[in-house]
Amino acid sequence: MIEIELALALSARNWSDDLHRFLADHGGARVRVTAMGPEDLFGESFDVLLIDDICSFLTPRLVELITASGREVIGVYEPAEFADGKDRLLECGVADVVEAGAHPDEFLRVIGRVAKPVATTALTDSTPEIPIREGSEHHRQSILAIGGPAGGTGTTEVAIGIAARLADAGRRVVLVDADETNPSVAQRLGLPIHPNLRTAIDVFEHRTGPVTGVIHVVKRFGVIPGLPNVSDWSEVRPSQVADLITELSGLFDQVVVNLGSHLETLGSHNERFGISRCLIELADRVVVVGLPSPVGVARTLGWLADTDRLTSGAPVDLLINRAPRDQFRRNEVVEEIARTYQPASFGFIPSDQAVERAAWDGTVVAGGRFKKALDRWIDRFVPEMIS
Repeated sequence: MIEIELALALSARNWSDDLHRFLADHGGARVRVTAMGPEDLFGESFDVLLIDDICSFLTPRLVELITASGREVIGVYEPAEFADGKDRLLECGVADVVEAGAHPDEFLRVIGRVAKPVATTALTDSTPEIPIREGSEHHRQSILAIGGPAGGTGTTEVAIGIAARLADAGRRVVLVDADETNPSVAQRLGLPIHPNLRTAIDVFEHRTGPVTGVIHVVKRFGVIPGLPNVSDWSEVRPSQVADLITELSGLFDQVVVNLGSHLETLGSHNERFGISRCLIELADRVVVVGLPSPVGVARTLGWLADTDRLTSGAPVDLLINRAPRDQFRRNEVVEEIARTYQPASFGFIPSDQAVERAAWDGTVVAGGRFKKALDRWIDRFVPEMIS
């Protein structure tokens, strides 16, 4: 007989300790993990999760992910403490419920009713497949990630310009600022910092309303600002951002993502800069923005190398921003890049005072050399996005 394996969400109530001791003495199931947060469930194999109605990390999205992985969730409630606890658990989608004061035998009966003790893979902190809403479609090359090395390459301006061009072509577009270190889309476009990426994730996970209800609108395209403070990155897991982006790709024709400038892992802090790494893995196309100086080219080549290791065969384009007019200098940049890397496309975006004026005004660049060059690149190399 296969023994049922359990995950118990940490609880301040007595049921968790009582059940753990009962199973140790009498058997009937085995506690595989005690979870203090959702991250403790990742990488673990179990059949059933038991979780309180008052658990801080209980969300409909968590229940959805666990159920989709072949497991079941049982909710535990205390009617004397919260009269609506049972209803809230059922609204989250749990398979069954049990009162916190029930005897461990009753817990085992409920577990036995819902458990599916089959060989399942461990729940992982990767990008799970999210069901696309009815009537929506995940378009080919619908997720476009824009990034580049540190040093003010202008990735934010390029991301805004691309979003504007796609919107002008009649596409439904949303621009997401996922820069962990220097989110600046809201400031650049004169938008309030709330609602933002954290707000959108909360709405999506808790199903408190449509995600589109927390999206700003600028010049016919949507915008989700980045996190207000750099320190907030630690409160958001890469998989949460990836889930949101995947959901958005089912609601919009294109999702343009502005990435952070760092892709490296820092010692044991594997989550640092993990959002940008995760989104490059998820993207259907990646546009790298660099500068035409010796230092800029060197940093860009390093970023291209990191990007190449992360993508799953997605095209990687290279745009050199603030490019010199001198053709000789442009050729030098091309030759230097070509010695090491062959991008899917190569484009030059010239310096333009119209960009500076638009930045001061908090508006989208409406004309000039920058816009014309960027529009020409989109029309030539990614025409499927505007067709």
